[in-house]
Amino acid sequence: MIVPTATKFRDRVTFAAAASLIVCFTPLEARMYQWSNTATGTVQLSGSPPAWYRSTSPGPRVFVFDNGQLVDDTSVSVPEEQRQLLRANAFGVPEASASINAQATHGNALGDTLENTARAGTDMNTVPEAFTAKRTREAKEDKGMVEQTVAELKALIDAWDTRRLNDTKALLREGRGR
Repeated sequence: MIVPTATKFRDRVTFAAAASLIVCFTPLEARMYQWSNTATGTVQLSGSPPAWYRSTSPGPRVFVFDNGQLVDDTSVSVPEEQRQLLRANAFGVPEASASINAQATHGNALGDTLENTARAGTDMNTVPEAFTAKRTREAKEDKGMVEQTVAELKALIDAWDTRRLNDTKALLREGRGR
């Protein structure tokens, strides 16, 4: 069976619109890494850690959020053993997860450091709050942009369908007139 070109085009546009909606509204991963690109000054977000995360080589400060909560800040120094465990866990070394969970039951130096920093008067919640607010704003902007794009695509499809229909009617009229 030969499928008319209009149907193929409409199917492609419908698929593209559906795919873009799925991509835009897919929830963010639970663990997010945030740092500033030193070359451009822009904030970078990723579901996977940057290469320098908790390594011995220097790199930009990295914030780690898990379900919207700040769980690591590389500006906070931690003991060498915990640094290695955090790095191994971030890069997916399976043995590290069990070690980190075991260490958490014996006391979490990073958590203690973050808590002491908060007691000292530094508001550690401003970073995740700003991150969450920015993510919410971007999601609203993206949603509006997606709705606008879908409306524009529908208008284009309708205009194309109307033109094809008028062209077909004109061809039929010409065929009858002969």
